[in-house]
Amino acid sequence: MANRLIRIYIGSAGGLLLAAATMVFMGDWASAGVVLPVDPVFGISMRPLLETAGGMILLVALVSNFADKTDWALGLTAWLAAVYWGYRAGMMWNGCQEAGVYASPVADAFGLPAGTVAGASDMLFAGLLLGSGLLFVLPPMRRTARKTTGPRDNETTDFPEPKA
Repeated sequence: MANRLIRIYIGSAGGLLLAAATMVFMGDWASAGVVLPVDPVFGISMRPLLETAGGMILLVALVSNFADKTDWALGLTAWLAAVYWGYRAGMMWNGCQEAGVYASPVADAFGLPAGTVAGASDMLFAGLLLGSGLLFVLPPMRRTARKTTGPRDNETTDFPEPKA
């Protein structure tokens, strides 16, 4: 049951990340003739930052959709969400409380308010961090707990006899 839940989560996360990467790339391409603001964390133009972020999101989406190892998919999804929240913390550290200004290329490409796009990305990455983090940590803990507990009262164990 836990493995099935993890597979469903990874497929859903991969689909959401693929849609997010598509939106980021389309926003970057749609704003090709527009001068974008300077990023408050790295001090570079938003264009290379959008391309890098879109590439990272696309890579994690492809790994989530096509990898056989669930640990890789969960770990990379948690890593990507942690990088996003680290970047958001850096924005707040530099005095940028509202990320809507920097989400404007994506928002303009789809005709959405910039605050809506920023809020949706916050919700997406909060859910990805929480879900992938919990699913990445909890199943190994359950396996470890099962291995360390002794037999139940109604179970018998056949231990090999020690050799003399």
